Amino acid sequence: MADDPTLGTLQRSVGFLLVAVVLAVAVALHALLPRYDWQPVTSDGRTIIVHDRWTNRFQRATFVETGRIEASDVYVTP
Repeated sequence: MADDPTLGTLQRSVGFLLVAVVLAVAVALHALLPRYDWQPVTSDGRTIIVHDRWTNRFQRATFVETGRIEASDVYVTP
């Protein structure tokens, strides 16, 4: 018996639908659970603390006059 072209099209459509659903769920979770959070330390906003929520690491970053960023060492909470 020959392959039914309708069945192949249906299988491809279901596959694309599953991929679309997985991507939509991933985007929604990323919006609800963002990875990075940052807070200014100084009143002018030149120094910030960056918190990686997924690995629970902290890093301080300072924007200097030349436009470069001076990053401190990464602190890992116990």
